[in-house]
Amino acid sequence: MDNSSVSKLLGEKIRDIRKGKNLSQEHVAYIASLSPAHLGQIERGNKKPTVETINKIAKALDVTIIDLFTFDMSQNEVNNTRQSNNLQTINLLLKSMDEQSLGEVLKSIKAMIDFKNIK
Repeated sequence: MDNSSVSKLLGEKIRDIRKGKNLSQEHVAYIASLSPAHLGQIERGNKKPTVETINKIAKALDVTIIDLFTFDMSQNEVNNTRQSNNLQTINLLLKSMDEQSLGEVLKSIKAMIDFKNIK
């Protein structure tokens, strides 16, 4: 894959994520401290952003840099993979706990879910 292909894919990914979150170029550019024209050029693959600029864009979109370079997955697939990784980590942590501690964790989780459902 050549550099222009990577720039094009990165730009498309940034645009897809931005549009998926219903954000305007102007809003993302403002949060990332970029000009809207510069962000537009990046999204079209006309500009090759620096690592610092990619980091600013990722933060403005509330995603990781890795998410921006995951070209072969849709955003839903990226989110599902992240969720699966989180569940695996939780499972590993829970396996090391005794029965009483597991009961306390379960109560905490139920309370958090109930609290979230009240909002």
